[in-house]
Amino acid sequence: AGLTFALFALGLAGVPPTAGFLSKLFIATGAVQAGGALGVFFVVALIANSVLSLAYYVPALTGLLARNGTRDSPRASWALTGPVISLAVLVLLLGVWPDPALRLIEAAARTLLGGAQT
Repeated sequence: AGLTFALFALGLAGVPPTAGFLSKLFIATGAVQAGGALGVFFVVALIANSVLSLAYYVPALTGLLARNGTRDSPRASWALTGPVISLAVLVLLLGVWPDPALRLIEAAARTLLGGAQT
């Protein structure tokens, strides 16, 4: 649980190679392409948000991962840990290889916006 929490927290903060990094990168790219002072403001706010996210995730991460191997709770079943581990793998996989998901999202966006499908 601690390792998956660490991966999810790093993804929320936008640390590579997680899917959270790519989403923040796309948002920053869109803000820069929009141009002007407002775009720069959004990029600075996005970076500040990532730094602040790391600032409040780090104490929780060190508390979870720095335990001395003590076990004061029963082990969770695979019915509980399986989906969490699957999602953690998906966060890494989408961060490293986002192309299939991006193609699917692009086709859906084109359909919703009324464009022609290719």
